[in-house]
Amino acid sequence: MSTFEVPPVLPSLGPSLGALEIGVFMAFFLSGITAVQTFIYYQSDFRSDSHWIKVLIVFVLVVEIVHDGLVAGFIYNATINGFGDFASLELAPWALSSSIAVGSLAQAPVQLFFAWRVYVMRRKHIWITAVSATASLLRVACSIAIAVLSQNRSIIVSIERYKWLVITTLASGAFVDVLNTTMLVYVLYRARGEISRSRKMVERLMLWSVETGLLTTMVSILGLILLFALPDTPAFLSVGMVFAKLYSNTLLASLNGRVSLRSTGTQAHVSVLTIAGDHSRGLSVLRDGGSVHRPSLHVELSRQKVIARDSEYDGTDNFPHEISIKSPQLLADHFPEDTEDTANDAAHGRRVEEGV
Repeated sequence: MSTFEVPPVLPSLGPSLGALEIGVFMAFFLSGITAVQTFIYYQSDFRSDSHWIKVLIVFVLVVEIVHDGLVAGFIYNATINGFGDFASLELAPWALSSSIAVGSLAQAPVQLFFAWRVYVMRRKHIWITAVSATASLLRVACSIAIAVLSQNRSIIVSIERYKWLVITTLASGAFVDVLNTTMLVYVLYRARGEISRSRKMVERLMLWSVETGLLTTMVSILGLILLFALPDTPAFLSVGMVFAKLYSNTLLASLNGRVSLRSTGTQAHVSVLTIAGDHSRGLSVLRDGGSVHRPSLHVELSRQKVIARDSEYDGTDNFPHEISIKSPQLLADHFPEDTEDTANDAAHGRRVEEGV
C-alpha cells in the first residue's frame, strides 16, 4: 500500500525576499528619473555653475550606477541562482551588504551640499553646518560598519546584534534632513520680508525645501518603523535601497528648479531672478550659478525723457536696485561694454524704439 508524504510548508517570502524585491524595483524606477534629471541639467543653461557642483553630479551618478549593479546582482542571485534555496535567503550576500555602504556614499555628499547651502546663506550659524556635516559623516561610518559586519552572515542575527547601528544610521539621516530643511526655511523666511519683488520666488523655495526634506525624512522614519515592526525580517533594507536615489533626485531637482524660478522671479522692470551657489560670495537669490546674467532691457517712452530700468545683483546687500541710463557712470560700473551706446542715447535724447 503506497503512502503519501506531506509536502513541507514553504516559508512566506513576502516580508523577506518580497520586500527586498519591491525595494529593487523602486530603486530602478528612481534611477530612471535620475537619468532624466541629469539630461535636463546638462541641456539647460547652467554652464556657469561651479566645477565642484558638476563633479558632485557626476560622482553621485556613478555611485548610483554601481549601486544599481549591486542590487541587480543580489536579486538575480536570490531569485535565479538560489531559486528554492530558502536557507541562502537568511544570509546577507556581499552584493547586498556592499549596496548599503555604496548607497551611503551617494547620500552624504548631497546632505553636505544642502548643509553648505545653509552655511553660505547664514554664515554666522556655522555651528549648525558643523553639526549637520558630523551627523552625515556618522551615517556613512555606520553604514560601512553594517556592511562589513553583516557580510555573508545571518541577516536576522546581524539585525539583533547590531540594531543600534541600524537605528543610528536611520536616525542620523532623518536628523540631518530636518536640520537642513528647518534652517533653510528659517533663512528664507527671514529674507521674505526684505525681498518684496521676489516674494513669490522665496515662497516657492520654502515650499520646495519642505517637500524635499520631508520626503527623505519620512523614508528614514519608515525604515525605523519596519525595523521595529518586523524585527525578524530584512524588510527595512528595502528602504535603504531607495535612499541613494531619493537624495540624487533631490539634488538634481533643486538645481533644475532654477529654470522655473526664472519665470517666477521675472516681473515688470525686474530681470530674471534665480538661486544657486556661489563659492566666493555665498548663496544669493539674485545670482545663477556663480555669474551675473545679462539683464533684459525694458524701455519706457515719453515725450520728455527715456529711462531704462533693470535690476542687478548688488554684492553688499544682495537685493535689486534700479539703474537709470541718465547716470552713465553707474551704468558703466555694471555693464561697461554697453555704456558708450546707451549713455549717448541718453545724452542726446534719442528715442529708443521699443523691443531693442
